[in-house]
Amino acid sequence: MRAHYKKPIRIVGQVLVLVVSGFGPVSAEWLVQMTSANLKVLIVDDIVDSSHILALLLRQDGYEVQTATSGPEGVALAQNFRPEIVLLDIGLPGITGYEVARLMREELQDELRMLIAFTGRDSENDKREAKAAGFDKYLTKPVDYKDLQAMLASLD
Repeated sequence: MRAHYKKPIRIVGQVLVLVVSGFGPVSAEWLVQMTSANLKVLIVDDIVDSSHILALLLRQDGYEVQTATSGPEGVALAQNFRPEIVLLDIGLPGITGYEVARLMREELQDELRMLIAFTGRDSENDKREAKAAGFDKYLTKPVDYKDLQAMLASLD
């Protein structure tokens, strides 16, 4: 499944704005802002274009990032990569994000500092199930990148 772009780049005043499906507008100033985070982030999402754009943004902010497109691939990658932060879609092929969350909590234990549900689902039942599966935070797409940055900055 590919992300759908609607006027992906536009000028607002004198600021270049990138709009990507699954994310809110991201200005060029946020693209170049660097931090000394150097935390490992794993993105598990079956929408490849969106996860690659998010990975680009996070790398620009100084994070070490890997991506996976399915639950089994995410679990396998986590075993070798040992991420400190996982952005995990709930509706994944293979196994659900809920089950992936449980497996990652078991595998990574204390290494995993934040497990974030990163999904288009927004029901109270989904949020309860995410909490029960071990997610620390719940973000509903489209996500404003500044909100994600603030959440990740709280780990520094």
